[in-house]
Amino acid sequence: MNNDIELIKMVGQIAGIGGLSLGVLLIIFKDIIKKNIFPKFKNEYLSFNLLKLIIILTWSLAISGILALVFIETKNHDISTKNNNGRKSWENIEIKRESIMKEANNQFHNIGYPQIFGLTNIKLEPKINSLLKRTAINIHDSYYDWTEVHIDYKIRFRKYNLLGLVFEIMIFNEGAAHSLFKAVPFSINLETGEPFEFKDLFKTGYKPIINDLVIKELKKNGMYIPCKKKSDAEINPVEFALKLILGTDSPACFSTVKDDISFFITDTSVVLVFPQYSVTTGVHGNVEIALRFENIERVINPNGPLKIFF
Repeated sequence: MNNDIELIKMVGQIAGIGGLSLGVLLIIFKDIIKKNIFPKFKNEYLSFNLLKLIIILTWSLAISGILALVFIETKNHDISTKNNNGRKSWENIEIKRESIMKEANNQFHNIGYPQIFGLTNIKLEPKINSLLKRTAINIHDSYYDWTEVHIDYKIRFRKYNLLGLVFEIMIFNEGAAHSLFKAVPFSINLETGEPFEFKDLFKTGYKPIINDLVIKELKKNGMYIPCKKKSDAEINPVEFALKLILGTDSPACFSTVKDDISFFITDTSVVLVFPQYSVTTGVHGNVEIALRFENIERVINPNGPLKIFF
């Protein structure tokens, strides 16, 4: 009996439920054999069938126990994977601000950028951090010749394996009346380490619906200025300067969204970010237009980053 108990303990520790099933049934099978009942049957065919039935039942029950073990282990792995890679684990990542100073025109420009720590994928973490730093530096290099450049960021979204932030840029040139401000949102999938653009959120042919929603919001807030085609001769120097600074072909008016328009995500909306002077007068600053999910659901890409919300 003690040997049997030790056997059950040993296989149970090694193989769990499957081991217990196999161990118990081996002991039962051994005890049946010990009773030497088979020679007592006059019908050899009956003895053979009984032995075969015992073997089949022992094997079937042992296999059932092993399958139960596999199922439980798979379930535990799925739960562990969800905890490590699912929604809750991303709430535990730490985001720290780091900065560098760059000298230009005898001035020092401050560049702030985020760095993340605590990702479950330790190989992906340095790749994402390098991308965040490089993005901030590339933004700065666009304004390298300006007298003052200050870059910082705000985290706007950090759930469901997605990180959304906005790089906030302040630029100033000596002799200018005031500083200019620009926002450059940046969104990245923390599970893949790949950034994604506005067009990646939607199905093909999404622009007419998005344009209508943007125009509606601009009109509601008294900011809508339709674009009129102008020749180069009709563009005044201020518009030309804004075109160079803001990288837009239509200063202070709205015609259509672009595939790479700046945006960030919230729990309820996709928020478009239009730089100051790009779609309306400068008094409004950077213009943010929130597109609620229920209004854009029909054009959402079912395989895109927003699929987690539907």
